[in-house]
Amino acid sequence: MITAATILSICLMSQIDEPTAENLRPEVSQLIKALEADEPDDRDAAEKRLISIGVPVLDLLPQAHDNSPAELHARIERIRKALQLEAAKEILAPSRLTLEGTFNISEILSQIKNQTGNQVIDFRERFGQPQTNVELQLEIEDEPFWRAFDKILDQAGLTIYNYVGQTRTLGVVAKDSGERDREDAAAYSGLFRVEAAEIMSQRNLRNPINQSLRLRFELLWEPRVIPILVQQAMSDLEILGNDGRAIEVAAPEGTIQLPVQSTVAGLDLVVPLKLPDRSTQSIKQLKGQFTALIPGREETFEFEDLETARNVTREVDGLTVTLDQVRKNGSLFEVRIRLKIANAGKAFQSHLDWASNNEVYLEGPDGQRIDNPNFERYFESEEEIGFAYLFPIDEEEVTGYRLIYKSPVAIVDVPFDFELTEIELP
Repeated sequence: MITAATILSICLMSQIDEPTAENLRPEVSQLIKALEADEPDDRDAAEKRLISIGVPVLDLLPQAHDNSPAELHARIERIRKALQLEAAKEILAPSRLTLEGTFNISEILSQIKNQTGNQVIDFRERFGQPQTNVELQLEIEDEPFWRAFDKILDQAGLTIYNYVGQTRTLGVVAKDSGERDREDAAAYSGLFRVEAAEIMSQRNLRNPINQSLRLRFELLWEPRVIPILVQQAMSDLEILGNDGRAIEVAAPEGTIQLPVQSTVAGLDLVVPLKLPDRSTQSIKQLKGQFTALIPGREETFEFEDLETARNVTREVDGLTVTLDQVRKNGSLFEVRIRLKIANAGKAFQSHLDWASNNEVYLEGPDGQRIDNPNFERYFESEEEIGFAYLFPIDEEEVTGYRLIYKSPVAIVDVPFDFELTEIELP
């Protein structure tokens, strides 16, 4: 019988030495059994301890099946969710940049890629703008990406162009004449940069009831990450005018849902407000919180013996990847893969495009990599999705080839707070 005293003993022993691969599994196994202990305090203690051990527990958690006791199912999923969020913290934290000295634009973009993983390309030539490679004197030491990048763009007279048509990529172009500095206009929250980009008011002279105020935010995220969905609940916005009076949202019970395009590292969020009296000349303070569905930590799945592979399954932390088969399809080889995320809920069922961003490639016997295959969906259900990838291989067999598939093993729903001030009303 496992009691709270037993769990305390396990905790004290594990404080002496950090858990290793050899001793972690027995400890976790005991604690999982304790999730079904007779006393609620014992079950609570086991759940708390499993979370406190940390991310390694994820790979040892059992899958909660439909025939599992309801309480056990709920506890396992709470543990999994807490640890998945902990595992995602490295992804969710803003990357940091250090640039001290003299650098030209090309060197800066190269350093940004090397230090942060964010791909930024110079798009000026495609707009017919001079692609001058000016040198900048920079004093940036370990600053969050967006704040540091805004400083660089302001100094270089550049701004962001989102629609480059490539995943995980931002473009930069010349700033328009008279355009304000970026750094002073934005709020920074984790991966995100939030700016009030436009505000529009309308008064109907025939019917004063028909009047509106619409505020457009630009949300940008670090391009190394591709969110799945951004949601803004109207109840999570607090807006105060310069006269001290609240400015109300038009639909306080509503929520705006914005699916993300994988080739655009940003989106526009338009919030409808009630038009205030003319005595209110500006928004003194706007506080808000939005949530983003973001892929969590990534795992690599490898498959060999492709010529004979049939329904080969790999499972890590709630994600099941199945290689259905590899077959010849004309001059191509067709690779069919299905994936299923345990309890992915609305993210998996309603916004499946995230899975199309997963990296997949073949590695030949000589180590040559064959990637960027064309693909299409061939299977879809409430819990599972399948993709058929077409690889151009000038051979009759795939003997000696390996399939590499990379995918997030979790989807996390993360809140982001922001605050903007001094927004002038029209």
